[in-house]
Amino acid sequence: MISEITVIGCGGTGSWLIPPLLRYLNSIKFDKEIKLVDGDNYDVGNFTRQEFPESATGMNKAVTLSKAYKQRYSDLDLKYIDEYIGVENKDTVFKENSIIFSAIDNNKGRKIFIEAAREIRNIVLILPGNNEEDGDVQIFWKKDGKTISSDPVELHPEINTIEDGDRSKMSCEEIAQIEGSEQVIFANLTAATASLMVFYNIYHTLLNNLKYNVPTEIFFNLKATAIIPKYYGV
Repeated sequence: MISEITVIGCGGTGSWLIPPLLRYLNSIKFDKEIKLVDGDNYDVGNFTRQEFPESATGMNKAVTLSKAYKQRYSDLDLKYIDEYIGVENKDTVFKENSIIFSAIDNNKGRKIFIEAAREIRNIVLILPGNNEEDGDVQIFWKKDGKTISSDPVELHPEINTIEDGDRSKMSCEEIAQIEGSEQVIFANLTAATASLMVFYNIYHTLLNNLKYNVPTEIFFNLKATAIIPKYYGV
């Protein structure tokens, strides 16, 4: 059973993940709550990798997208949270039987989200991330209290050691100083597509009580023209 679907981060990757996700959920008449979450506002620098009307410059990303797509898909129960998610407010999105996309660009946030997911008996956490021309999608899935996919922190201990700030407690000036390196839009698109592939597989596995067949992690590289799933087992 799925209680709700949440996308945390409506920027470089999230902005490309959200449109096909909502189109699909609308087509299957998904009737649970869908949350778009972001504390950031659009600025002119976002035009290189994100699709949004020029009139939305200075407006919150989650608010803008949720209102736009609510007009298009009026039957969807679409909500927004216009703030960053951190330790103090994680319970607003990390709930039993939820599927969560973590489309953010800092390890501190990923660590907070993974720790929050560990405390929940049934949850799916999909964590896309990318550099300029490559990246990966990590999967953390718990079912009936059992971790079915490997813990991303165990596979990538650097998540524990890189401290780039809890954005829910930072000023706009501090956030601007930790922005990631330049990225190519195609890397964002690939991260979004790989995340949706994972979602589609997991969603139908849960819906039809099928055997688990989702990779632990997916790597991609634009220059190598490659998307590579890895199955590590648990």
